Amino acid sequence: VNANRNAGDALRHRKVRLVSCLEVAIPEHVARLNEGVDNWNQWRNANFFSNPDLSGADLRGLDLRRVNFRNADLRNVNAEGVSMQEADLGGAALLEAYLHDAYAVGAVFQGARMECANVGGADLRHADIRDADLRKANLSEANLDGADLRGTNAREADFSGAHFVGANLSGADFGAARVRGAGFGHTNFGHTNLRDVVGLESSSHFTLS
Repeated sequence: VNANRNAGDALRHRKVRLVSCLEVAIPEHVARLNEGVDNWNQWRNANFFSNPDLSGADLRGLDLRRVNFRNADLRNVNAEGVSMQEADLGGAALLEAYLHDAYAVGAVFQGARMECANVGGADLRHADIRDADLRKANLSEANLDGADLRGTNAREADFSGAHFVGANLSGADFGAARVRGAGFGHTNFGHTNLRDVVGLESSSHFTLS
């Protein structure tokens, strides 16, 4: 029991650390996030035109559910396994970010820049990923069931083993993307660019609607 209590206390007192020497977050913004999501969101609402810089930060172990990261600089962050359910990352810069195994059900990534990001194994069910830039991103084994990817640029992205049941890919660019072993069902492919897609023949339950 004591061990579980200590583990819970450790998570509650988890602080953001800087891990990248390539990107340097603004210390004030790191301090704000360390005050918790509620305080962070209040600060964001009061500073609507401010674009936070958390680039290079280690966010692992944080509870980021419903956090407002809209238009934030999150380049090279490490958010492996982080819970960010219903978080708002619209317009955020997530270039080369590490979101492997993140829990982002219902999160908003609309218009986010996610080139070369690692989102492999992430739970993105019902996420809003419209018009995001996913070029060369890794979304292998990601769960995209019910996700909205309309207008997404996913050229050369890796979706191997990903799930797309009920997803909307209308108008998306999947040119030269990899989908080997991916699962599709009741997926909307209206006006989707599938030219040079790799592994389409090995995907399962492939349907056009």
